[in-house]
Amino acid sequence: MRTRKGFAFVLALIMILTLVPASAFAATDNSVAKVPAVAEDANMPWVNLTTVIDDAAGLPVGSQVVKFTVENGEWARTASDLTTTPLDIAGPVVGTAPTGVNTEPVIYAIPAGAGAGTLGAVGATATNSKVIAIGDNWIEVELYVATAFAKGSYISFNLGIKSGSDAGDVKVKVESIDSQFTSGTYTVGVVAGGKTVATVQDKVVKTSRAAAVATANIEIRETAVNTVDGTPATSDIKLTLPKGVTWGTMTATEFSGNLGAVSAISAAGSRDLTFTLTPAANSNLRQVLIVKPIIDIGKDARLGEISVQIRADGDIENASGLVIAEYVEEGVTVTTVKEKDIPTIYAGYEQDGSKDYEVKVIVEETTDGSLIAGKFIDFEFPEWVQLTDVNTTPGSVDVKINSAPAAPTGIVGYKGDDTSSFEWAVTGLNVGTKDKFEFIIPVTVEAGHSGDLEVKVTGAKAGLDDTTLVVAKVVNPVTAEAKLTDLKTGVQKQAGGEIVIKETEAGAIRDEASKNIISVSIEDLGLNFSTMGFKDAKAKVTAGDLEIKKVDVTNAGIINITVDKSSIKTAAEITISDIEITLDRTLPEGKYAVRVGGTALVDNNGTVPSGTKPSAAANGYNNGDFTAHSVKADYITIVTAADQAVNAKFVIGSKDYVVNSVTKTMDAEAYIDTAGRTMVPIRFVADALGINESQIIWNQASATATIVGKQVVSITVGDAKIIAGGTAIAMDTVAVNLNGRIYVPARYVSTALGANVDWDAATKTVSIYTVK
Repeated sequence: MRTRKGFAFVLALIMILTLVPASAFAATDNSVAKVPAVAEDANMPWVNLTTVIDDAAGLPVGSQVVKFTVENGEWARTASDLTTTPLDIAGPVVGTAPTGVNTEPVIYAIPAGAGAGTLGAVGATATNSKVIAIGDNWIEVELYVATAFAKGSYISFNLGIKSGSDAGDVKVKVESIDSQFTSGTYTVGVVAGGKTVATVQDKVVKTSRAAAVATANIEIRETAVNTVDGTPATSDIKLTLPKGVTWGTMTATEFSGNLGAVSAISAAGSRDLTFTLTPAANSNLRQVLIVKPIIDIGKDARLGEISVQIRADGDIENASGLVIAEYVEEGVTVTTVKEKDIPTIYAGYEQDGSKDYEVKVIVEETTDGSLIAGKFIDFEFPEWVQLTDVNTTPGSVDVKINSAPAAPTGIVGYKGDDTSSFEWAVTGLNVGTKDKFEFIIPVTVEAGHSGDLEVKVTGAKAGLDDTTLVVAKVVNPVTAEAKLTDLKTGVQKQAGGEIVIKETEAGAIRDEASKNIISVSIEDLGLNFSTMGFKDAKAKVTAGDLEIKKVDVTNAGIINITVDKSSIKTAAEITISDIEITLDRTLPEGKYAVRVGGTALVDNNGTVPSGTKPSAAANGYNNGDFTAHSVKADYITIVTAADQAVNAKFVIGSKDYVVNSVTKTMDAEAYIDTAGRTMVPIRFVADALGINESQIIWNQASATATIVGKQVVSITVGDAKIIAGGTAIAMDTVAVNLNGRIYVPARYVSTALGANVDWDAATKTVSIYTVK
């Protein structure tokens, strides 16, 4: 690259750098609003970088050191600027924003915005701002913050740069030396040949079929000062649109800038817009012509980008592919935040600390008038997701209309106590504006769930297609592992296997005063056996920096671990060992899980305070159906203490029955029903198979009898099916209530409980037996 000291620089750029605390990771969204083409070795306009203070604590008093380096360019300054000692620049570090093309070397830092602090003036003392060192294409500056800056205020840096001689990008590299500034490299210009460069300014317009559409502006700018020098005296320019698109009425009012006067304008329904340009007198600034297109989109136009082609003579360069608009069908898009901004929600937690978990749904018109006022749009989550605080004023769902907060009017239709869905009657539309509605929805997720959280948005009558969005990631705060162990019923203080609870990340297990208990229990199939559970256990932290205060085993057989301090750096692992378990003899055989819950992991399964649900009588999320357990794992297999073969006989018309050679007497006779099935009172079928009366549960409301044997078997009076181990089995008869006794078909009940059944027609005897 050639270096020429004594040139100043041409370019206008706006760059946004967000400040973060020095101890945090950089989290700014840096961008360049406009990257113009420039001539090689040309003076550029002032480059403006704006650093927004984004940290809640602001920018404190003290020194901030930052280094700026130009790539494919250099600082614009005179040789005399290097004569000062120590190295300095001719111009203040703190001052008034410069205008026009820079004619002297400088870096200005201008505080601005609400809550802006002040910077120390240029000088040599500790409380002055100063240039530490400078080279041809780099400068290191110490800014002294005299008065602290608040969040949202900013510092605008104006840099004087001259482009290089290499075709391609001119860049500025920002390095945080000892400061809270975010480092990064940003393109501020593109070195191009030719006399003019045509670009599209502003945002590309999306439009449906319409007439007199105002699109994005076209800018024709000199690549360097005086490249359009008036030779020849005029230039004829033609702008051509694609098929099906024509120019609207274009007059001199649609042309502005200082490049020259426009005359002989001709368009009127044609794809070609022609005009004559008479260049202006020479200037010390790069001059520009702005064209403000007005177009008509006809029936033959194709959906997609609408671009303009420029053909000209004289000093104006040809150009093509200038996209000024996009032709789209009328419609509504439904989106959410960028993937990197999708929130993570802990299942079982009502809030993230003191803040609601919030998801966002954005409903936006592709063209003005796409949404239909008064029509309904439905938002539906899975039932294991519930909205929170839906009875508060103005309501749980906040709305932004075109980026501005607004009252959430039109939100109606929470469905009873199940607040997994709501409706919105479209309101707040603005004529002449493509409206954008952002819904901020506070939610809580039932414990035990993980994966993508989706919301379905429907509203065809309102103008949108059905859309399903992933709006959050759901994780369980912990996982659980358990050693599967065989245990015998009726035996006290049996040894259980170890249980290991692992955090998904540090801090997932809470230590708040009312949210610091991890509860571990054994699944009881909803039978609530009082003598089933833990009798003793110990727990210790085997990984991570979580601290335990104490471990208790309750009279109900639950292990409660009280957390003293949550983990900070490393996810915790808790191992529960030295476990003693007692099991009642009445428990059915099979696998039972250990369940992990407690207030340290789950706080959305209880009663919801009055006023926070659609009904003041609501007893919890989803009608109080949210589980109290974050995770479970298979833990024990129950086997009988000693299996014994059974051989029982029932005779039709007799009250006597025989079990293993012992004669017993019923209070009613067995009989054959109209379906040809032997019917026996349920308590005596159970007794024949070694199941006592306490293991038969009767539900008067549903007329259902449940037998807890080798598996759980349920039969309902009048229902032609029997439920065995959760599986429905069809019968050719039904149980009946006869004289206050529940009669059941002996064959179906016995088979469901694992026995064999034979029928002797000659003696009218049913034999029920098992094999040891």
